[in-house]
Amino acid sequence: RGSGSGSGSGKQTSQDPHWPTTVPEVLADERRGVLAGVELVFSRVFPMGTEAREHQLWRLAEQFGAKCGTTPGPSTTHVVAVNWGTEKTSWAAERGKHVVQ
Repeated sequence: RGSGSGSGSGKQTSQDPHWPTTVPEVLADERRGVLAGVELVFSRVFPMGTEAREHQLWRLAEQFGAKCGTTPGPSTTHVVAVNWGTEKTSWAAERGKHVVQ
């Protein structure tokens, strides 16, 4: 990435407001690209009574660029499940979506 513009000097890239300027920003930018375009739905992964959006796996998936949800839909690409046989895994299998166990 550093050699992508002109001579590759930090000054040239720092003029672009969308260009990461620190190591943590570069790493965060790279991390967000890992699951970019992936839309996850979780099935029985989180303990009952807990807020799914607050769970470490949900947050980690978002840090890596995935969009997460609780209900499958047309844009869902993967269902993450503890076991097969749930309503959501059946939904995924019927539609040719990925099921990750």
